[in-house]
Amino acid sequence: MIDLSLSPIQSDLVTSVRDAAAKEFPLTEGVNAAVSGPAPFDAARWSRIAELGWFSVGVTEDGGGIGLGSPEELLVMTELGRAAVGGPVVGTALAARLAAAANQVELAGALMAGERKAGLISGAFAVDAEDGDLAVRITAEGAEIVELSGATAVESNDPLATVVRPARTRTVVQVSDPLALSRLRLLVGGYLVGLAEAATDMAVGYAKTREQFGKAIGTFQAVKHRCSEMVIRAYPARIQLSVGAVLLDSEISGNGRLEIASGHLLALDAARRNVEDNIQNHGGIGFTAEHPAGVLVKRVMVYRHLGGDPDELVREVLSAPKADVA
Repeated sequence: MIDLSLSPIQSDLVTSVRDAAAKEFPLTEGVNAAVSGPAPFDAARWSRIAELGWFSVGVTEDGGGIGLGSPEELLVMTELGRAAVGGPVVGTALAARLAAAANQVELAGALMAGERKAGLISGAFAVDAEDGDLAVRITAEGAEIVELSGATAVESNDPLATVVRPARTRTVVQVSDPLALSRLRLLVGGYLVGLAEAATDMAVGYAKTREQFGKAIGTFQAVKHRCSEMVIRAYPARIQLSVGAVLLDSEISGNGRLEIASGHLLALDAARRNVEDNIQNHGGIGFTAEHPAGVLVKRVMVYRHLGGDPDELVREVLSAPKADVA
């Protein structure tokens, strides 16, 4: 049996990331970006969060990292999702691990220190990256870290996400890792679970204070059941991904690939439906750009595409044997 209860180290990690993320990335930033346009990249803030170890959690101590593992990386990304953190947090964390695994010590150190940042390649686009930045591309052999050039900005549904179409990419590091796609899905899935849980917290908080007919709307059966369903969606996604994260660092056959793939699907569903229900619970104000509920919707619209094609993932999970799921 896999014990998923948090150790003291993991509990402290969750608390520190949650507190720092709320301080550095308030939801009002997403609201302001939707209303007035995105703010320029804040290099000083990026350096501060890098110092907190957000990008070095999964890198071994020999590689210059904190030396924890995939379960802790999942916890970090879930908390960053709960705060709807903008910027290339997933890509940079993944790139740092890949670079360290390829013995690219200097590059891994620059990523962990916040001196370089890496987005994610999705089809012809690079998400959370600008011209000259790095980006992670999943390949048939594993993954590669590429440098973008000649990138043209593309309008994004989410003002917190920078999307570009690079004219050229130069391969900086190639990594032969059959679990690279699973590592990507784990991190993106964790972020999506965080968004689903944030939507739940927001909906429940509003249901406790908003009154109609002299009663809090949370006492109404329709609202109460909706909030319960939000919890029920997010929890199994978190647990399934947690099991996959433990197996990913184990010697067990399959290495949690099926668990991560199915957990990613659960996270996709929970995030999409929970942000929609959060809008519904907030009524008219939830539909406005000036409300934080819309920030979560926009985040989901971008992140749901970063772990691969959802339809292809469904076919993969349903048709492949446990040990053969990528």
